[in-house]
Amino acid sequence: DVYKRQLSYKSWIEAMDNFQDSTGGNPQGGVIVFASGNDTSESDVSYLGALPLLHTELAEAWLSVGMVEITGSSLDSSGISLKGNKCGSAKEFCLVTDGFQIRTAAQHIGSGSFYNVSVSGSSFSAPMVTGALALLSQAFPNHTSEQLVDRLLASANNSWFTPAGNTTFTTHGASVKHGYHSTWGHGVPDLEKALSPIV
Repeated sequence: DVYKRQLSYKSWIEAMDNFQDSTGGNPQGGVIVFASGNDTSESDVSYLGALPLLHTELAEAWLSVGMVEITGSSLDSSGISLKGNKCGSAKEFCLVTDGFQIRTAAQHIGSGSFYNVSVSGSSFSAPMVTGALALLSQAFPNHTSEQLVDRLLASANNSWFTPAGNTTFTTHGASVKHGYHSTWGHGVPDLEKALSPIV
């Protein structure tokens, strides 16, 4: 029974690696976007959010996404607060988005619709990043999955924190340095910058 579980786990890792490596006729390959968790007392992402640290073959096209609340019209330290797990050990491949108190449809009865106004979670943050990747994939059809991830990370808004480290991305022969932090990862995705030349 333990052996079967080990084989299943190994097959799962191989399937994700194959998905990233453009199998099945997808020339770009796929990006795996994982919710990082919803516990502010934790100093790290969930085990699955940090899987590329254990299985380095998954590192090229993986994003862990944390939950924050953003208030106000611009990002600054007073307008953003952590509502889930810190990026922690996944900081170099982590982003954060506002997945706090998302309005979702709860039910529809007759002519009335009712909405849940207090649903929160990094599971609401992660699809925002997936949507951003879909737009980038359409705009840059020749990019690989790894290039799409790099473009999103290298253009993220990190203006409200002091980076604790930097990742150097290479694009068209030029190097672009972008800062990350163990709480916020590379920051909040900025689609306008991601769709523009990254300098």
